[in-house]
Amino acid sequence: MPGELVNQFTEHFGQINPWNVVWTVANVGIPICSSEIYPSSRFEHTEFYNDWLVKTGTLESVGMRLAASDFEMINVCVILPRTGLKKSENLMMQIYSNISGPLVRAIEMNRLLSDHIGKSVAAAALLARNHDAAFVVDQGLKIVDANEAALASFRHNGILSAKFDMVRLGDENADKWLKAAVRSLLLGRGLAQNKIAARHKGKLFQISVSLVPERDAGSSSYFIRRKLLALVIVRELSSRGSFPDQNILAQSFRLSPAEIRLCCALIEGYTLHEAAERLSITRETVRHRIKQIFQKTGTNRQSELIALLLRFS
Repeated sequence: MPGELVNQFTEHFGQINPWNVVWTVANVGIPICSSEIYPSSRFEHTEFYNDWLVKTGTLESVGMRLAASDFEMINVCVILPRTGLKKSENLMMQIYSNISGPLVRAIEMNRLLSDHIGKSVAAAALLARNHDAAFVVDQGLKIVDANEAALASFRHNGILSAKFDMVRLGDENADKWLKAAVRSLLLGRGLAQNKIAARHKGKLFQISVSLVPERDAGSSSYFIRRKLLALVIVRELSSRGSFPDQNILAQSFRLSPAEIRLCCALIEGYTLHEAAERLSITRETVRHRIKQIFQKTGTNRQSELIALLLRFS
C-alpha cells in the first residue's frame, strides 16, 4: 500500500473507519470476517469508502481483537481485496488462530518492558532532583524506586519504614491518608489535597503525593499504556525553618500577628500546651486563639490547619 494512503489512514481515515464498530463488540481472541458481520457494501456512501478504501483497491477486512489491559484493547486487522476474498479470508483466519497465543505473550512482554523502562526513565529523574526522602509506589504502596534519603529512613525506621517492599509511615493518620491518596490518584479520581502534615518522634514532616508523568504517551515505542505510579515526597520541616509567608497569611486569612505566631509554633511541632508555654500565654488563651484561627481559615483540626499552612511555605 502506498505510504500516502497509510499516512491518511493514520491521520484521519482510521478514526472514521466504519469497521471500528465491529472491533468494539468483537469477542476477545476470536478472529472475525467483516464481510460476514459488516460488509463494506453497507457503507458505500461514506467518506471512508469513497475517499480511502476504494483507492486502496481493497474492500473487506479480517481481524482479531486482543486485550492489552483491563482498559485498553488492540485491534489487529488486515484489509483484503475483493478478488479472491473467500480464499484470502480463510487464510487470514487460519493465521490469526495460529498467532493469537504468541500475540498475547508479546503484549504481556511489551507491558513488562514498558513498565521497567517507564519506571527507570520517569521516576529516576524525579527522585534525583529531590534532597528530601522521595520514593515511587504503585497502587498497593509497593515501592518501585527510592532515593538515598528514603532508603536511609527505611533502614533506620524513621518516619518511613518498609516491610516486604510495602511502605509505611510512622504517623498512623498520615499512613491511612497516604494509602487512600495514592489509590485515589492512580484510579484517576483526583485529590482534595495532595499534601498533609505528619508527626514522628517530636518532628514535623510534610507528606506530598503526585502522579509520575508518563514517558511520551504518543511515542511509537509503546503501544500499551504503562502502569501508573505515584511519587511520594517526605520533607522534614522541624529542622528547615520552612514557615509560611506571614504577610500572605495575614492578607489571605486576616490572621493577627499573635495568631500567626501560634501557627508557626504548631508547624514547628509544638502541641497546644507547649505552644502556650513557648508564647508565654495561658492554655485558655491558646485554645481561644486556635478556635479563631480555625474559623478564619475554614479548618476544623490541627492537622488540617497545618496542611493548609504548608501550602504557603
